[in-house]
Amino acid sequence: MSVKVQDWHASNALRDVVALLATEGIRLVVPEEAVAAMAFAAATLNDQEGDIGARRLYAVVEAVTEELSYNAADNAGQTVTLTAGAVREAMWRWRADRAALPDRHTSQKSANRCT
Repeated sequence: MSVKVQDWHASNALRDVVALLATEGIRLVVPEEAVAAMAFAAATLNDQEGDIGARRLYAVVEAVTEELSYNAADNAGQTVTLTAGAVREAMWRWRADRAALPDRHTSQKSANRCT
């Protein structure tokens, strides 16, 4: 999936998140460069980990906005601008967190050997 197509899907995914955060009193501003950074991250992950299309993009949007959503009550009444740098940082943390998890396939093989 190309980055251009990913941009379109990112805009739709973000529209949902913007609306959700608005119910918490947060105005989320997402400049084009942040949308492009999310689209690029999703396209790169699809190339590296298997292409699951737009679902990867929704996972990226969720990863990027997770902390803001979790702390919505603390940010009520504020305008938050999501920058391309914040997207890259969130994706770095997300990848680091995933790398720290045990490999599902290895864990399943070990469990099968124990039975």
